[in-house]
Amino acid sequence: MHPATDGFSFPNFPSSAISAVFDETDLVAMFGAESCVDGEVEPCVPVAEAAAWARMVNQFRSPGHCEGLVVEALTRYNDGAKPPTVGE
Repeated sequence: MHPATDGFSFPNFPSSAISAVFDETDLVAMFGAESCVDGEVEPCVPVAEAAAWARMVNQFRSPGHCEGLVVEALTRYNDGAKPPTVGE
């Protein structure tokens, strides 16, 4: 695998490049109602553990999405996915 031919055609980007954050909607989608106080999802008030996990996700994505990009490129490379990640 070589980044120039098997990587993505766009650079890594920090979380400041987009306004999206990992929030209560994402917690419910991943972990269900148990991530909310009293299992109440409308509106969801995250339990302490879920709130801490969401903060960690947002903190770790702040410098960029490099790990996710590398993992996805490598997975596509290993699977021989089409189209390739870099346009021809």
